[in-house]
Amino acid sequence: MVNLVNVLDNVSVTVGDMGRWLAFYRDMLGLTEVERHRLDGDGIAEMQAKEKVVRAVVRLVAPEARGIEIDLQQCEAPAGKVSDVQL
Repeated sequence: MVNLVNVLDNVSVTVGDMGRWLAFYRDMLGLTEVERHRLDGDGIAEMQAKEKVVRAVVRLVAPEARGIEIDLQQCEAPAGKVSDVQL
């Protein structure tokens, strides 16, 4: 039997254009911005297995779904590239 998820606390979504996706989640879906912060330093670099990682984070919540947070994360460093993966 499959175990279903019955609790959700935090979801992180990596975005390429923070302004565009913030407008979607906030203005179109009605989520509320509650925090902005940056992730940098040894901890995030180790988690990403890359050197000098910097991520901008905007935390959003849905007013009717208390306790569930969505973090939009945009990588500021190191520089990335557009994927050439064929779907």
